[in-house]
Amino acid sequence: MAQVSVSAAMTLAASAAILVSSIIFACRQVVGYAFSNELDVVDYFTEMVPLLSISVILDTLHDTLSGLVLSFLYFSMHITLMQCSLKLCHKI
Repeated sequence: MAQVSVSAAMTLAASAAILVSSIIFACRQVVGYAFSNELDVVDYFTEMVPLLSISVILDTLHDTLSGLVLSFLYFSMHITLMQCSLKLCHKI
């Protein structure tokens, strides 16, 4: 069950990251005009878009993996606390 949920989370995160990155990359000529009408600024933004696209993909995957690790840590913490409480109950 956990493997299915991890696979689903990573698939959704990867597909969302690729979709957003593709949209930004496809509209790189137009989005530069949102910041300024100067051609130098638009050209500079167009040069930075590949780095921005890679950053979006890596950030999304990093956030997803961090969330999965944290959920595993919380689960293992609860298991440890239950084991400790059972040991204390047996000592009494």
